[in-house]
Amino acid sequence: MKVHHIDTAAARRPEPELALVPPASAAVRARQLMAEAHSAALDNLAELANALDGARALANSIVDGGDLYGVGLRDLGRRLSEDLMDSGRSLQALADRERRGLLAH
Repeated sequence: MKVHHIDTAAARRPEPELALVPPASAAVRARQLMAEAHSAALDNLAELANALDGARALANSIVDGGDLYGVGLRDLGRRLSEDLMDSGRSLQALADRERRGLLAH
């Protein structure tokens, strides 16, 4: 049986460049990555706002629970609800400024 050897020089031929569009420069890629990161940060802010709304709804359910909860718990629920509403408003205002690019980094 005859053994065939592969010519290693032929096997190492450079791959032809198949891209139809030249690769983006480092600066362009950096801008794209920053835009993607900024979008993810805004998504994170929206998730936090939703979590605050959910916590406020839970606090309100304690307030609305009447005699099921003691006076101290209802009072705490009321104060938490108010604080969460204020925090949600602040978060929304800051997130809006972030979207418009008005916050310093």
